[in-house]
Amino acid sequence: MWIDNWQRMLPVINCSSSLLTPALKKSVLALCNTSITLLAMERELANTQPMLVRAAVFDLLRTGGLAAPLLHTHKLSLHTVLEPIQ
Repeated sequence: MWIDNWQRMLPVINCSSSLLTPALKKSVLALCNTSITLLAMERELANTQPMLVRAAVFDLLRTGGLAAPLLHTHKLSLHTVLEPIQ
């Protein structure tokens, strides 16, 4: 499942990396001060295109800025829980 999820996330990161801003990543991190679903994150950042929000989230997962432990065993979805790094 872990590999399948990354096969879905990496193309989003690759296609959107040049559009990601430090401000967007900072906003994502600020919203993730407690556990939050991907859907809730997208709703909170409704003024930003959902694909860019996802790209920022996935990039932060890739670089260790966020955690989503259930991605090891559950399929990536809008209900995937994102957690702050302790």
